[in-house]
Amino acid sequence: MKKVILSITSIILCLSIISLCYFISQYKSYSYTIGNKKDIKKIEEKIKKTKEEIKTKEEELNTIKENNKEKVELLEVWEKELKKVKKDS
Repeated sequence: MKKVILSITSIILCLSIISLCYFISQYKSYSYTIGNKKDIKKIEEKIKKTKEEIKTKEEELNTIKENNKEKVELLEVWEKELKKVKKDS
């Protein structure tokens, strides 16, 4: 009788230890994913900021191109002619 009680107790103890380890691992993986979501939000905010900076720089570039339209056209013609000369030689 003592052996049966001892075996049942040991089985219950082993199952409780296994379940405890399982729940701890689940908790750690869950808390790790929540931490990553916070990092993802920070990265998304940085991406938004860089997109805004890119837009402002493109607007500045376009305004400069409009102000110096003649020079830009001349430069583009020179680049085309340079490419033709490189292909010919």
